[in-house]
Amino acid sequence: MGHEPICALAYLGSLGIAEALRQGADMVICGRVSDAAPTVGLAAWWHNWSSDQFDELAGALIAGHLIECSVFVTGGYYSRFKDLMAAKKHLDLGFPIAEVFSNGECRVAKEKESNGIVNIETVTSQLVYEISGPLYFNSDVVASVHDIKLEQISEDYVHVSGVKGLPPPDTTRVGVTAHGGYQAEWHFYLVGLDIEEKCQWMEEQARHAIGEEIMSQFTMLKFQVHGTSPADPANQEVATVDFRIFAQGPRAELFDGSKPDGFARKLYETVLQSCPGVSRPNDLRQSTAKSYWEYFVTLIPQAACCHRVHLLFNPAHGNKTVILIPLPPRTSVYGPQESYDPPEPFSPETYGPTVHAPLGTIALARSGDKASDANVGLFVSHDAGGDVWQWLRTFLTIDRLKQLLGPHEYSGGRIDRFELENIRAVHFLLKNHLDRGYNSGSKLDTLAKNLGEYLRAKHVPVPVKFLATASLRPRIGPGEGRGHTTRDARQAGQFSDKVIAVTGAAQGIGYITAVALAERGASLSLADVQPAALAQAKENILTRAPSTSIITTALDVRREDQVSSWIAGTVAHFGRLNGAANIAGVVPRSIASEAGLVEHLDADEWEFVMGVNATGVMYCMKHQLSVMRGRGCAVVNAASIAGLTGRPRTGAYAASKHAVVGLTRSAAKEVGERGVRVNAICPGRIDTPMSRAAAAAATVVGRGADYDKETLSDIALRRKGQPEEVADLVCFLLSDESSYITGNAISIDGGWNC
Repeated sequence: MGHEPICALAYLGSLGIAEALRQGADMVICGRVSDAAPTVGLAAWWHNWSSDQFDELAGALIAGHLIECSVFVTGGYYSRFKDLMAAKKHLDLGFPIAEVFSNGECRVAKEKESNGIVNIETVTSQLVYEISGPLYFNSDVVASVHDIKLEQISEDYVHVSGVKGLPPPDTTRVGVTAHGGYQAEWHFYLVGLDIEEKCQWMEEQARHAIGEEIMSQFTMLKFQVHGTSPADPANQEVATVDFRIFAQGPRAELFDGSKPDGFARKLYETVLQSCPGVSRPNDLRQSTAKSYWEYFVTLIPQAACCHRVHLLFNPAHGNKTVILIPLPPRTSVYGPQESYDPPEPFSPETYGPTVHAPLGTIALARSGDKASDANVGLFVSHDAGGDVWQWLRTFLTIDRLKQLLGPHEYSGGRIDRFELENIRAVHFLLKNHLDRGYNSGSKLDTLAKNLGEYLRAKHVPVPVKFLATASLRPRIGPGEGRGHTTRDARQAGQFSDKVIAVTGAAQGIGYITAVALAERGASLSLADVQPAALAQAKENILTRAPSTSIITTALDVRREDQVSSWIAGTVAHFGRLNGAANIAGVVPRSIASEAGLVEHLDADEWEFVMGVNATGVMYCMKHQLSVMRGRGCAVVNAASIAGLTGRPRTGAYAASKHAVVGLTRSAAKEVGERGVRVNAICPGRIDTPMSRAAAAAATVVGRGADYDKETLSDIALRRKGQPEEVADLVCFLLSDESSYITGNAISIDGGWNC
């Protein structure tokens, strides 16, 4: 079907801007120039470059590309966004600054004392964004980024070099806009079980209601499912899926809800005969006709564009107020951009054992649009080992990208690929991936901004050694933010093949340990005596790590029948148990008081404390170890530094924790020959609800000041520990990184017991 153009806009170059500034302009209004042209024009004017200084112009062109999208180069859309959140640098990101030197090299920085970050990774991210290949075209120059180099000069300061300039093409790009027709969409929200069948029901009912006669008049009709409903959802929002019906047609009448055969009217008729668990929005404005626009990109000869500068003041040189910008002194004809797969085949055996983990544990990414095309660049950290880069470049072939996209996302179009060795990036251009582009396409991801993160979320066989040495370590140090508020990305996927049981998971160290394990990819079986708090803990964990598989059990660890059922249920659900963190514990009410003295111990309190802290650990280990076999299985029990030494007024508590240490060491000897490890952690003064309760109890009996003095003053680091610090130790002892550690009671006390 033909379209009548409404407007056509050519992409002009930068030399008109340079001429306006040379004539004395303070402000230059650009009707339509390329995004990077203002930077090139300013640099050309400032350095008095001629139009044939292609290397210099090309360097400025890349500088302009790096800052043209504002904070994209200072932390926006950055794959390590969690680092910025941890450092509290994610709000009001600083605007970028490009210093362009006379040789065309540049340095990228940001506003002083602003948030965000400028490093090699943020610059790489923006460099590979919205490009079509190793040649970056412009009306004034073509920039080759084959040999581009990035160097971190100082904090938030990156030097860019190695860009080569080539003559521009004799054509320039033109975007033509035309009225495409009308579109509308309808949303149903489905929830719960059997989502696939529910979507099928809804689509069949919608097609039947609209009818073949009306559907034949649509130029597009798509049924899309957005989201999934997980097993045992934490809340209704998580369980809700968006079923979207999207249509386009040549006439607005097709979408007139007042007409009996209108799009919205027909779909409205299906509401009462829907499958169970379906709702509709209360705002139906999207279901009525809306104009959409087609955007066509083509090339025209530069000679067909008359590039003029209109001066609204008396010129500094000559007397012309309208200046014609001459054509480039030299042009070249360019063929298709180069595209290639790696010459050597991918050899997974080269890198040793693998574990299925997200590609994003190793690679960063940035993606975007070029009209109807999409592009994505994936790269590894500049300080990762060379074998990591070799793995990425040989792994990410064109066919591999098609596999990662999957049949639903890959539209069958051509895919071009090239590599940027110096910045360790593999770049793909997906032709017509966006249907007909931003204005007229049917995708929610209209600008391909989400494509890179979709690919990073795909699970691939990642070499185990890379997870420990080459994955995404934070780029902002703990001194710039609380390092424990965001989990180290190198550990993502560390437990992706493990099922871990955790007691005391509703609060304190147990809860923080569960969070840390979830963020590292573990499947979790959580237990606690408080059912409501346990349910809330599960919901909170799923907010932090939505893909985590979690089951919960309310139990009293003093009841062997309940512990036995919990472990049996865990194995029945997951098929195995690979590890356990027995964190549940209590502090006696008498701690730090006269009643805590051995000569005054209450028998009931003794039995309660020993029952939870010692007998509970014994029951848990008894049933956990019975189902653990082979290397990679581990148990970590929560003892205390009170289990290593004696302290006054802590008789029951200290005895229970000494028992935990003894049980741990005995069990380690018993199960070591089958590859199972057992260790204990001995925390000191950790800032948890239980620790605060102990301090409060001491205060009640008039020993609060003494209690703090006796603890904090004896701690070498002069502070309380954080639950996250203990959780990191637990995760280490449960991981394969501690494969030769067993039978130990490890202090984590800030130097209290040294």
